[in-house]
Amino acid sequence: MFVDSHTHVQFAAYRADREEVIKRALEKGIWMVNVGTQYSTSKSAIELAEKYPEGLYATVGFHPLNIEKTYNDPQEAPEVGQEAFDIERLRELASHPKVVAIGECGLDYARVTGDRQQETKEKQKEIFLQQIELAKKVQNFGGVITFTEDYTSVVAQVPLEQILLETDAPYVAPVPYRGKRNEPAYVEEVAKKIARVKGISFEEVARVTTENVKKLFELTKLTSG
Repeated sequence: MFVDSHTHVQFAAYRADREEVIKRALEKGIWMVNVGTQYSTSKSAIELAEKYPEGLYATVGFHPLNIEKTYNDPQEAPEVGQEAFDIERLRELASHPKVVAIGECGLDYARVTGDRQQETKEKQKEIFLQQIELAKKVQNFGGVITFTEDYTSVVAQVPLEQILLETDAPYVAPVPYRGKRNEPAYVEEVAKKIARVKGISFEEVARVTTENVKKLFELTKLTSG
């Protein structure tokens, strides 16, 4: 069993075959956490999770690049467009039993350009802090999903007990699926890479990382009822 701790199957990229994508993952024993990027995609992640008794969960959050959205990602929710950040609306969503974390959230200055750079950065900080406070207050979870560019060296150094698996689908499919739309079923490729880097078995990666997600998001408690 695996858990894809960060994916976006609620996105428009899966509109034509969403149920098939989910079925492929569940048939392989792969559960998933669909991550919200603003109110609408957080809500749709919850609605999707509600359709399945187990195996699908959601997060609610507001990605920093959505603060001043200059383009619509065709893979995300192009019909939605700009949404204002509203912590109270996110708070309402966060109380849902299928919600296991707050996110997307954080700071992302990579695309912050132009005359309003400092103002935009300050807005990102303010909204990030509000979401941190929300995460502290909402029960049933207590962590933030993070990632790093230096993947191989970090994997080699970090204990397996501190690692989560994610695809970030539909983006950046792993080898051997480069150039294709990513999906949760491909999380096995991430596990294979970790096993090679650490010199351990694929099965051990599956067992330990799944336990990590269950502990972090309290999935055992959620599925026992």
